[in-house]
Amino acid sequence: SRIFYKALAFLPAMLLYPCWLYTLIKNQIFKAVFLNFWPMTIAMVLGSFIAGSTPLGGGVVGFPVAVLALGFGAEQGRDFSALIQSIGMTSAAYLILLLKPNLVEPILVAYSVVFGVIGCVIGFIIPLDGFVVNLILTTYLSAFAIVYCYK
Repeated sequence: SRIFYKALAFLPAMLLYPCWLYTLIKNQIFKAVFLNFWPMTIAMVLGSFIAGSTPLGGGVVGFPVAVLALGFGAEQGRDFSALIQSIGMTSAAYLILLLKPNLVEPILVAYSVVFGVIGCVIGFIIPLDGFVVNLILTTYLSAFAIVYCYK
C-alpha cells in the first residue's frame, strides 16, 4: 500500500537512531558529546538548509566549523566533512530512488559512480597537507559562489 511505501522513506532513520542512542547511553557519553560539540550541532542544522538548497552539501559548512570553531585539524575536518557529505547525499539519493525514480537517469548515475571511485582512489593514494586541503576547498567554494551569483 501507499502508506507502507512512504514509511520506507523513514527506514534508515528508524534503524540508525536507536543504535545511536544506545551507543551514547551505554557509553555514558551523551552529556559530554553535546556539551563539548554543541557548536557543530547548530552549524549542521544550518548546514542542512544549505545542503538542501544548493548542490554543495552539508560538508561545506562542517569543514570550517570543525576546523575554526572546534579546533579540529584540517585532516579531521576533511574527514568529518566527507562523512557528513556522504551521509547527506546517500540519504537524498535513497529518497529520490524510492519516492521519485522517474527523476533518475541511469547513465548519469553510472558516470558518477565510476568517477567518484576514481576520485576516492586518487584521494587515498596522494597525501595532501592540511593547507592544501584548505586552499582547494576555498578555491572550489569561491568558484561556486561566483558562478552561483552570476546566474
